[in-house]
Amino acid sequence: MATTKKQIGKQFTRALFDISTINVANRTVDVVFATETPVLRRNWDIGEYNEVLVCEKANVRMDRLNAGAPVLDNHNRSSVTVQLGVVESATIGKGEGRATLRFSKRDDVEGVWQDVQDGILRGVSVGYNVYSAELTETKGTLPTARCIDWEPFEISLAPVPADFKSSVRSEGENTHEVVIINHKNHSMTEAEKLARKAAILAATRAAKLDDAFAQTLIGDESINIDEARTAIIAKLGETLPATVPAPAPNAETRTAEQITKIATERASGILFATRAAKLPAEFAQGLIDDSAMSIEGARTAIILKMSENMSTANTQSATVVTVTGEDEAVKLRNAITAGLGLRSGTVKEKDLTPELVAGAREFRSSSLLSLAGAALERGGISIKGLDKMDIAGRAITSSSSDFPVLLQDVINKTLLSNYQAVMDSWRKFCMVGSVNDFREHKRLRMGSFGRLDRIQENGEYKNKLIPDAEQQGITAETFGNFINVSRKMLINDDLDGFARLASMLGRAAARSIEIDVYALLASNPVMKDGIPLFDAAHGNLAAAAAPAALVFDAMRVMMARQMDPSNNDFLDLRPSNLVIGIGQGANARVINDALYDPDTANKLQKPNLARGIFNNIIDTARITGSEFYAFAAPEEEPTVEVAFLDGMQEPFMEQTQSTGVDGITWKVRLDYGIGAIGWRGVVKNAGV
Repeated sequence: MATTKKQIGKQFTRALFDISTINVANRTVDVVFATETPVLRRNWDIGEYNEVLVCEKANVRMDRLNAGAPVLDNHNRSSVTVQLGVVESATIGKGEGRATLRFSKRDDVEGVWQDVQDGILRGVSVGYNVYSAELTETKGTLPTARCIDWEPFEISLAPVPADFKSSVRSEGENTHEVVIINHKNHSMTEAEKLARKAAILAATRAAKLDDAFAQTLIGDESINIDEARTAIIAKLGETLPATVPAPAPNAETRTAEQITKIATERASGILFATRAAKLPAEFAQGLIDDSAMSIEGARTAIILKMSENMSTANTQSATVVTVTGEDEAVKLRNAITAGLGLRSGTVKEKDLTPELVAGAREFRSSSLLSLAGAALERGGISIKGLDKMDIAGRAITSSSSDFPVLLQDVINKTLLSNYQAVMDSWRKFCMVGSVNDFREHKRLRMGSFGRLDRIQENGEYKNKLIPDAEQQGITAETFGNFINVSRKMLINDDLDGFARLASMLGRAAARSIEIDVYALLASNPVMKDGIPLFDAAHGNLAAAAAPAALVFDAMRVMMARQMDPSNNDFLDLRPSNLVIGIGQGANARVINDALYDPDTANKLQKPNLARGIFNNIIDTARITGSEFYAFAAPEEEPTVEVAFLDGMQEPFMEQTQSTGVDGITWKVRLDYGIGAIGWRGVVKNAGV
């Protein structure tokens, strides 16, 4: 339970005439001026809430009503002529307040009294002050404020009674201090407990206090995050004065001495808190010079600065860290990411650890905007009074918010899962390599000694010349696009929208390599020797023919006859992969798998000489002509290499600054290069 004080103005609510009590002779009538029926109200600090006026003698100050409180014309106190009558008597009890009103005999009041008798004037409004209230917050419903110390001070006749859904917020002399006793009457979900625990731990550690103090705050679930931050500052030796109210419009009536005192108390409080946190005087001066900075704002700024300093110190300290358990903030982030993944369909519960499933389920139904608001609160930024656009805007731009990191986790997992889900065929016949920069990198193919020289009796050993190496080049390039999550997508809770964008980019990244590999084959690039990749001079261009057993066997023989770069020995290579157009794939499988020769009329008389030549038949729509290719296994004799920068085979994602974009922008890139690095491990047939 926590107690706070707020400046609240006079309140007004409807009252009811009891017409049956009209006494014409005495000019009196009774009204029910209060009941314990909940009334919807709205307050700048609390927001919407239900107000209950406790109607028991111990809770209501009745002195002003029973001392002849005025009956006014529409709450007008500007002149004695607007007083229509007086409260003769008033009682409270049994859940309601009743008062007897007596009307003046003045001529100008006669018409009003007659309208009351005739039932024309029915609107009655009661003015009252609240001095103490119990605020109970129950999850899923509006807060309820039980006014346990309040005072009615006048009753008015009003053509349109004060709206019971509104309250009047006055300034200056019309406001008074109200004690608010907070009761939080709901058990938090596991996800809410985890978020609260992470925020309190982060703030406590930023203040360099021990975890035992944090656990004390965490154990009292009635303490919210803002109250915990205040307690942390107090633990450091903070003795700030109570919040200094903002100057009222009539502040000019204050004396110079009063104004100086308020400013001095504010500056002293900020300076004391800054010193307790061991922050430099320049930081304190900056807070003091900011006239809009309240003491509450200074508390938040101090904790954030301490957190920032601690992060920097941790980065620059020892490089060896022993981790004994997962940090609460990391657990929370993983739970939120998993929950959003479940909601977007990119994550399955069976793929999560049992510990993560419970947290993920909690966050699966959370809206993006609610997560954005929670991220701001964890970062020490209050969202009270912010509209949806403000919350979304601050969550994606504030350096204190971890919301962009959460979104990036979700997008990155979606991106990678879709990148990996794309069925690519190039890996079956291409070599995967790595380069460390964007310059051309040489791929060398050494010659051979052929064989050892025979040494005759008493013969001498001779030196053999090291054969020159063949070389081909490969260069990495950058491919990428932007992905943007706008404030509108957050407010519209369009998780599926940006998940689809990430999904499409992930698939596009995978398809990019596939497209480029087949484009390279179709382009028949010129090699370093000045001859195209597929050429009779390279001994890898077979006579054009349709797929058949004899054709496949001829390609096998052609590949086996390839010589090493020194022409000293046969490489004796064998085909492993057949790459062919989608329309010819089925026939190619029949030829490769048939027990008997499919090209012979009487198949039972002649075995299939091409049976099992290929380990893989790769049929693809990316080959649009009749050509087909026999590739050796890439680990034996590579023909095409796909080289990734620093071996990173997956798209990389990073947040970036982008002008003119109302949201968060991420850059998705993939750095790779594709090159033909040899010709001996492939045979092409142009087909017919």
